[in-house]
Amino acid sequence: MKMTYQCNIRRQQFLYLIVVLAFCFIGFGCATPSTTDYIKATGTTNPPPKYEFSRYDKFIAEPIVIAEQFREQSANIGAASTIQEHLNNKLNPLLQSWSKDAKTSELKTLVIKPRIEAIKFIGAGARFWVGGLAGNSGVLMRVTIVDQKTGEIIGNPEFYQHANAMAGGWSVGGTDYAMLNRISDLIVQYMSDNYKNAVGGRTGAEN
Repeated sequence: MKMTYQCNIRRQQFLYLIVVLAFCFIGFGCATPSTTDYIKATGTTNPPPKYEFSRYDKFIAEPIVIAEQFREQSANIGAASTIQEHLNNKLNPLLQSWSKDAKTSELKTLVIKPRIEAIKFIGAGARFWVGGLAGNSGVLMRVTIVDQKTGEIIGNPEFYQHANAMAGGWSVGGTDYAMLNRISDLIVQYMSDNYKNAVGGRTGAEN
C-alpha cells in the first residue's frame, strides 16, 4: 500500500515536471506567445525588380539583420546564423560569378540587404523535450536590393517559410532546420531568376 502511494506521488511529480518543461520550452525561441499567426507573407508572389540584375557589374551581400524584438531569444539568433551559413554557401558564389572584372572605375554595384522581419524557431532541444507542444516554427524575411551609388531600391522581395509543429516533433527538429534551408533557397532562386530578365518570383507562401 505504501509502495503504491509512493509510486502515485512520483507519477504526479513526473507529470508536473513535464508540464513545467512544456511551458518553458513553448516560450523557448519565441518572442511572442506560441503562435505563428503574426508571421505571414503578404502574398504568394514577389513583383519583378525594376531592372534585371545583369545591368550591374558588382554584387555585395550584406550580413543578415534581425528585427530588434526577435534578437533576445538564442534560438532565433542560432536560426539566423544557419540561414546566413546557407546564403554564404549558395548566394555568395553566385554573386561572385556575376561580378565583372571591369576595367572602368565606374562600376555599377548592387547591394543585397537581407533582414529577418519575424521569426519563431523551435530548436532540437525543445523538440526533444516537448515535441509538437512547442508549436510551429516560422520565418519571414525581406531582402532589399539597392543601387549602391544612387540609393535607389531596385527590388524589395519577401520570403516566408514555416515548419509544422507535429512534423517538427516527429523529426526532433529536422523539419524546423529544413525550413531555414528552404528560405535561403528561395532567396537564391529569386536572385538567379531575375539576373537576365526581371520576372519576380515566389515568396514561399501557399495559397
